[in-house]
Amino acid sequence: MLGLAIFLGILAFFWLLRIPIVVAADYGDGFTAGARWLFLRIPLVPRPEKKPKKTKKEKPKEEKKEEAPKEEKAKGPGAFAR
Repeated sequence: MLGLAIFLGILAFFWLLRIPIVVAADYGDGFTAGARWLFLRIPLVPRPEKKPKKTKKEKPKEEKKEEAPKEEKAKGPGAFAR
């Protein structure tokens, strides 16, 4: 059964390779070019503009108040000492 799945996968791969790739160029309002394969459209020239990365806004650092050290409570004997 696994062999049949591999064989069908290879056939599907070769079938997809035989589908034509269409490349179109236009010189009307400047040079533009693009490619189309199946339902995918890929602009080649001009490249799409990359979106600027969002910068993290730095929060103003709040001044930490100095706290008095907490007093430790006296602990009784541990579970093993009981």
